Amino acid sequence: MWRTLEALAEAAREYRKVHAAVGARLDVWFMEGFGLDYAAQDSKLGELADFEFEGVAWSREPHIKVDDAKHGLDNTGRIYFAVDKEGLRFIVDHIGRKLTAR
Repeated sequence: MWRTLEALAEAAREYRKVHAAVGARLDVWFMEGFGLDYAAQDSKLGELADFEFEGVAWSREPHIKVDDAKHGLDNTGRIYFAVDKEGLRFIVDHIGRKLTAR
């Protein structure tokens, strides 16, 4: 998980440096540049799809998959975050097990 977080931090620095103009779809950019398995959506989040940060509602659907193929669904790691194009940042909201609405 730590290596994945470090790679996400490196991606965030690059995202800011290029002013969000990554030149590819984010899933391709994350994988080719940082070895990260990115997904833009998570249909299982349901009512958990949004969170509030700095008084603004954000989607936590974008996420990095951690060791997806190595564990069962209950132990699948995720880093959920919002993509703030205007602020040129990633707002990390959850680090840990995959979230699932009940």
